[in-house]
Amino acid sequence: MRYLVCVAFLFSLIPAWTAAAQESTEAGVDNIFLHLQIELLDLEKLGEEVLDRLVGETLRLTLDESVLLALDGNQDILISGYEPLMSQGDLQGSRGEFDPTLTGRFSLRDASTPPSPTQFLFTPPGFLVPDENIEQRDTLYDLTLGGKLLWGTQYELAIVGDRSTGTFSLGNAVYGGDVTLTLTQPILRGFGADSNRVRIRTARNSVDISATQLETTVLTSIGDVIMAYWDLVGTIEQLKVREESFANAMRLVDINQQRFEIGTAAAIEVLQAKAGAASRQSDLITARTNILDSEDVLKDLMGLYDGDLLSFKSIEPTERPNPVKVDADFTTSINIALENRPEIRAAKLQVANARLELGNTRDGLLPQVDLTGSYGINDRTLDFDRTVRGVVDSNGDAWSIGIIGSIPIGNRAARGEHKRAKFFVRQQEQRLKQTQQMVMLSVRMAVRSIYSSYTLIESNKITRTLQEANVAAEEKRLQLGVTTSQDVLDIQEDLTEAQTQEIQSMVDYEKALIELQVSEGVLLRNRGIIYEPHDDDDPLGFFRSIGPIRSTP
Repeated sequence: MRYLVCVAFLFSLIPAWTAAAQESTEAGVDNIFLHLQIELLDLEKLGEEVLDRLVGETLRLTLDESVLLALDGNQDILISGYEPLMSQGDLQGSRGEFDPTLTGRFSLRDASTPPSPTQFLFTPPGFLVPDENIEQRDTLYDLTLGGKLLWGTQYELAIVGDRSTGTFSLGNAVYGGDVTLTLTQPILRGFGADSNRVRIRTARNSVDISATQLETTVLTSIGDVIMAYWDLVGTIEQLKVREESFANAMRLVDINQQRFEIGTAAAIEVLQAKAGAASRQSDLITARTNILDSEDVLKDLMGLYDGDLLSFKSIEPTERPNPVKVDADFTTSINIALENRPEIRAAKLQVANARLELGNTRDGLLPQVDLTGSYGINDRTLDFDRTVRGVVDSNGDAWSIGIIGSIPIGNRAARGEHKRAKFFVRQQEQRLKQTQQMVMLSVRMAVRSIYSSYTLIESNKITRTLQEANVAAEEKRLQLGVTTSQDVLDIQEDLTEAQTQEIQSMVDYEKALIELQVSEGVLLRNRGIIYEPHDDDDPLGFFRSIGPIRSTP
């Protein structure tokens, strides 16, 4: 019986404890409410201060203006622009193989040698004096012009002259002159224009390869700029969504504040609304930071720098997504890409170069057999003028003809190079096939992305409309007291998510259209872009090249 009395007494205390706990909770709620109100004000002020420090002068840009800035300032484009210029230098150097070479020589020779017994025996009396040396002083000069012709013919035109004085000339100067033309024609290895133009044809293909590589860089870089532009537009539109979300949360705070003041809502309702507003205010600050990050990405792609530092200008894009349904077909887009993608043209040129090298190594397997011949006219007199006239009149002449042949025993070096070149051709053909497959894959993904993005636009538009109606209905229910602040916050968050997804789907659709044009290789043509690298170098002429010039960067 005593136990039952104690239990009854404890149950009688429960209402008193509940009332005390409620009074304590309400007092704590009031303190938390005041605290959250202060935090909201401080957070907004902090966001404004951060934005003021990081944002500079506003630069309004259209999409075309952004592309033009990138063509002049994008580092990838500028760096790749030097490749065709360097390849043109290689082409010029390969043609130098057929440049003639002019060689000159001048020398003096003074010799004093004892006479031999044979010279004493066969020399007429009076020419040699016993115990005296034979003196000989020569002046030699020659001028040679030599080089190679397109068919592999090597030529050399030599003009040789000399002046001699000494013991046997009896104090008189003896002049000699000689003009000789020598030709050497390969008849197996190195014969023909095809064999001798391999370097030139390879270099010309390399110029085209570097041009296609530049086109690829411009194509992808401009595509990146356009997509970065739309990303920036997306982050700006997302900021508007976050601002609307914050405004919705603050409207909920006002509604609950009014309900609390008239006694139709508990303090916890106000606290929940305040907490939701604080969270969305943080999202608002994050959205502003995302805009700055997107601006930096776009500024870097456009090369928008102030000196060595990334510009602090604030970019304001003037264009907005305007989704227009585009019908794309896998087969048509793939055929366009196979015809226009510069990577495929570059791969085909690489195959052509590999085949040229294979032909060159096949020529190297042949024996070296050269037909050589020369013809010269000469004269030797005591008068320089008479010597020149004698050479012109062909007072003396000489000719020769011959054949020279050689072959390495085993010829392993040439056979090894030929084997390597043969497999190199197969490798480049396989790379061409790989490039074509990669292009077709990128086109399929781009076409699929267009359809999925456009479908998501329509789907997200319907979702956003329904969520807007849902938010309005839920706020009405809150005013009637049949729902809670947390439910309203959740539905508002669903609306924010729907708006975010709708904007992102529109941005993704614009980017998908660009990605398809990049995959098809027609983006530059569609935008009317013809990029030529800046060649502002002062051409180096022949006479300047052989002078004492300094190399300048």
